[in-house]
Amino acid sequence: MASEIELKLALGESGPDALRRHPRLAALPSRVSQLGNTYFDTPRAIWKPHAAPCACAAMASGCCRP
Repeated sequence: MASEIELKLALGESGPDALRRHPRLAALPSRVSQLGNTYFDTPRAIWKPHAAPCACAAMASGCCRP
């Protein structure tokens, strides 16, 4: 059975550019891909208030597209 590790980064304003310039990442060819996910929240929906701001911040940083 496959396993998945999801890594989420909290970056400051200059974070996305700094990450792109990191020597290990800058040496790799870039690619654009779309990711579709379905998230299942807890019974009390504790993550729901954070979902839209996180997605908007990721899109605003230029690292993701809707």
